[in-house]
Amino acid sequence: MSDLSIEVAQFLEDSAIGTQGTDIFITEMPDEKDGSVDDAVSVMSTGGFEPDPDIGDDVQVPTVQIMVRDNSYATGSAKIHSIHVLMIDVRNTTLSSGGKHVYFTNGMQEPAYLGKDDKDRNLFSCNYRFIAHR
Repeated sequence: MSDLSIEVAQFLEDSAIGTQGTDIFITEMPDEKDGSVDDAVSVMSTGGFEPDPDIGDDVQVPTVQIMVRDNSYATGSAKIHSIHVLMIDVRNTTLSSGGKHVYFTNGMQEPAYLGKDDKDRNLFSCNYRFIAHR
């Protein structure tokens, strides 16, 4: 079974949101001492829900959280909303080469502003639920 956060990060890179290892990160939000990674996107697998036996044993319901950090409130808000539009439009596809087949995804809520971190950078977040083939 592949890690969906890796596939989502690749999907975001392929959609021109950023570049993995530069401003898209998996499972972490790096906090470089020199401030070189102030503006970043983090993709984290967050478990998921119990499979629905009515759908079938080969279908899983994982969840992923996407966070955006940006010095600018306006830029960070625009980025999380752009990501949200991309994510809620995923239907009957794979997110990356050789990845899981995703039947659909939906936002578990609208993107949310979380406030500022200890370095005065704006934080935004949204969680997504996937229906995917194992």
